Amino acid sequence: MSVVEGRLVAPHWIGFYAWIREWDDIWIMSADRTFVDVYIVDTENFEKFLHGYDFAAFASAIRISSAALGEVPVDRDAYIMISNRHAITAWVKVVISAAVIHDTTPPVIVVRTPASNSVIPTSTVTIDFSSPSPDLDHFEISVDGSPWTVVTPPVTPI
Repeated sequence: MSVVEGRLVAPHWIGFYAWIREWDDIWIMSADRTFVDVYIVDTENFEKFLHGYDFAAFASAIRISSAALGEVPVDRDAYIMISNRHAITAWVKVVISAAVIHDTTPPVIVVRTPASNSVIPTSTVTIDFSSPSPDLDHFEISVDGSPWTVVTPPVTPI
């Protein structure tokens, strides 16, 4: 995302007069003097922002004229918000480039012990596992239909 320019609009008759006379040059601010805030938020936090409430973001860049947020993993609908609420300009022209990547490749999990289809004759089992998948966020396990629990590799006693 990069700012192209910002425009100032005078809030009285001078602004209207300047608009009629097409005096655009005195109201244009260069990109290096124009700043925006960029947020990536979910639906709930987008609504909070619109109503002026505090909100949380998956990622943000505050008071910038150029930024790259990189890859931001989201697990639900998301909005890219560009706000000039901290700017002195009335409106800001920006260039934005965004790519949405839907990851459909399942992660690879390597279970070293116990062996596949093992019958464990004890009430406690230790699982030795890992994953070569670099984008794996966390591991969860469920035993015999119990609720899913977040676990940490390489070894988890259950």
